[in-house]
Amino acid sequence: RVRAERPAARLVLSRPRDLAAARRAGVDIDAPGIEWADLDDPAELARANGAAWVAALPSTDEAFGLVLVEALACGTPVVGHAHAAIPEVIDRPEIGRTFARLDAAELARALLETLELAQDPATAMLCRTRAEDFSTDRCTERYLALYRELL
Repeated sequence: RVRAERPAARLVLSRPRDLAAARRAGVDIDAPGIEWADLDDPAELARANGAAWVAALPSTDEAFGLVLVEALACGTPVVGHAHAAIPEVIDRPEIGRTFARLDAAELARALLETLELAQDPATAMLCRTRAEDFSTDRCTERYLALYRELL
């Protein structure tokens, strides 16, 4: 659906550890527009996030969405399912979109809107600024403030 409107778009996925098993499970390893990368390698993940137009996490069971924060830190706008803490990470339209229903049309809509957002030169800095809210230092400060308040 996305490639119908954006033919140059490609989907970069984490390479299955066992390609033969993936094929047996029905995964079309050679589908057009799909690229495979070793996203378990931190350097490759950083390169992929930095080169991406959009990073997406269409997971239903993701409690926080660290992969979204990692992408934001690389200046990449994000898309995520509006569940659990994902809407807290994607808390403003300048850094990405959420989608409420788990269906292809909703995900494609969010991706296409975020692809448009990625064209704005200001988006990368807004994404990086949002990621800073989740830094170890900021989180530590917030925990200490909460503990002081509770004491």
